[in-house]
Amino acid sequence: MRVGEPVVRPERRQRVEGLPGRRREGDLQINYTDDSLKVVCMIKVAIVDGDDSFHQRMRALLESADGIMVVGGAKDGQEAIDLIREMRLEARPDVILLEIGVPHASNLGTVAQICERFPHARIIVLHDEGQERRVLDAFRKGAQGHLVKGRAQPAEIVQAVRAVGRGEAILSRHVAGRMLDELIRKGKDRGV
Repeated sequence: MRVGEPVVRPERRQRVEGLPGRRREGDLQINYTDDSLKVVCMIKVAIVDGDDSFHQRMRALLESADGIMVVGGAKDGQEAIDLIREMRLEARPDVILLEIGVPHASNLGTVAQICERFPHARIIVLHDEGQERRVLDAFRKGAQGHLVKGRAQPAEIVQAVRAVGRGEAILSRHVAGRMLDELIRKGKDRGV
């Protein structure tokens, strides 16, 4: 055992109803069988989307994944900022899934505000098909990933949350291509 590692006594193990072999304690998830014990640091997630049905499906998906815990939700960017500000520092989300579709166009400004006010938080923008320009704007403002709403598969969503939670960026080939084209075009404009 290393200094700083949590200590879990076998006699204190409890099973979470419906989730045999798994228990959550704060930011830790403890998985165990009769002969092994594994402690996982949780990625805390907030979901910002005005579609209640989508929000509930996303919450259920993420809460069923090992190592991910949904800590809050909001219908729009301002509500999300207020929610995060009111949370204790240790309870604030590591990853924020933020809808930037047409009815939530103002959420693009929210990306910059969150990055400025809560620099530890990483943002994955959710968008509809054909909104690559909005995604590029979101990346310019500080987003670290994107998912196409309605097209991303459950495993892809969980993988994206984990990757962005580790500090990686998530780009589709299409958006990466558009970003590269824009960089090349700007370089030509400058004579580079």
